[in-house]
Amino acid sequence: MYPGPGPLYDLLAAPLVAHLPVGATLIATSVISPFMVPLKILLMSAFLMALPVVLYQAWAFVAPGLYSHEKKLVLPLVVSSTVLFLVGVAFCYYFVFGQVFQFIQSFAPKSITAAPDIEQYFGFVLTLFLVFGIAFEVPIAVIVLVIILVFKMEKIKELKTELAKLRRAFEELDGQAKLIVQTDVELHKAQEELDKKIEEALSEDLTK
Repeated sequence: MYPGPGPLYDLLAAPLVAHLPVGATLIATSVISPFMVPLKILLMSAFLMALPVVLYQAWAFVAPGLYSHEKKLVLPLVVSSTVLFLVGVAFCYYFVFGQVFQFIQSFAPKSITAAPDIEQYFGFVLTLFLVFGIAFEVPIAVIVLVIILVFKMEKIKELKTELAKLRRAFEELDGQAKLIVQTDVELHKAQEELDKKIEEALSEDLTK
């Protein structure tokens, strides 16, 4: 990847080098660090360049389970997510790094000569890039949650309406059932009275 791993590392290390004492440089405490760290930076740069494709593939994976109105949000969310992540990385590089390294060097005693290790520096930088990149994704997360909650609220309202209809139907059925039971009780009492009258009539005929 142009301009190559070496210049990319120099670009990444520029905020720290600008605040190091005159003549101080970063050091490599591992034998393979001068080779591995620039290679890792190359991979990180490639990931940032491929981020739109990565996000699109992630959305494409979940797209079959989405509704049609949700699928329309895929492209805007992918573009805005990519832009905001890159804005977070740029903010960290151009503003945060300068403030942090300036504070650290101003706080360090004069008897200490700073000579940071390139691998530890890369880990520190990568962590901050991820933190600020994800932090700048918060608006996207909020928008997604709002959309989900809005649709959920609509579903909840629909369910409440259906439940109200079912409740009214149940109350009507309950009223009809009570009427049927009451009618059955009255019929049973009438049947008992009729049986008694028949028995009385039969007993009178037998006595005669």
